[in-house]
Amino acid sequence: MQKNTLFRGRRSLSGLVGLLSLVGCGAESVDLGDNPENLEPATLAGTWVGNGSSEAFLTGSKALRLEIDAAGQGTLLVGTAPLPAPTDPSVGSPPEAQADAGDHSGLELHLYEGATYSTQDVQVSGTSYGFTVDMMQAFEPWCAIQTPVFDAGTQYRCRESRGVQIDRENGKRCLVQDPITGVFEEEEDCLALWLCTVDLSLGCLCTQTGCTAGSNRGPQTVPFTLELEDSGNVLRGGLATTSLPSYVELWRQPVE
Repeated sequence: MQKNTLFRGRRSLSGLVGLLSLVGCGAESVDLGDNPENLEPATLAGTWVGNGSSEAFLTGSKALRLEIDAAGQGTLLVGTAPLPAPTDPSVGSPPEAQADAGDHSGLELHLYEGATYSTQDVQVSGTSYGFTVDMMQAFEPWCAIQTPVFDAGTQYRCRESRGVQIDRENGKRCLVQDPITGVFEEEEDCLALWLCTVDLSLGCLCTQTGCTAGSNRGPQTVPFTLELEDSGNVLRGGLATTSLPSYVELWRQPVE
């Protein structure tokens, strides 16, 4: 039987970004004004869609939907529809992240199916549109339904701190340690454990009044830099910082 035993305070992080390849259908041409080299945020307002395959995603290809408002701010949806709000605090969400919990004795991060990410650090200059998305934002809806526990009289978290063991003999099972006997026998949801108990610096960060998704290790972000091309109908570019090739192409959608 292959097992890995992990105790509180141990968790590795891999923020994984990579190749994006997106295609779509364009809308009618957009008037960029007399100076197309000086892009205004309002020019980008609307819906942009595509689909792609990337190591930034956990598996396979994903549809993407970027909504931009008149100020240049927006949201990026991975997939064709947002996930419903989680209702079970004992089962971690989003579902795709289950595969990353306990992987390589840590929690790896991807951009997950059904998760919506707010664009941050928006930069509009010339014909360029740049932004980042925070990978931790995918866990915010689930962290928000947690009840904080004042664990061991020292700090708040969303689970009591107990040792965790991963049983990989038949798939992956996460077992917690009995505080009296020291035996690992009670099974709990792997993603819930990794977000709540294994590492307080990444996951659900709690206070007396509630929990929120976040990181005390610094930003866990994916940066994008795009160029407005093809008569204002296409945003092309890639990930701003990665050692891997990247390509992004999003098409403006007609106004309904």
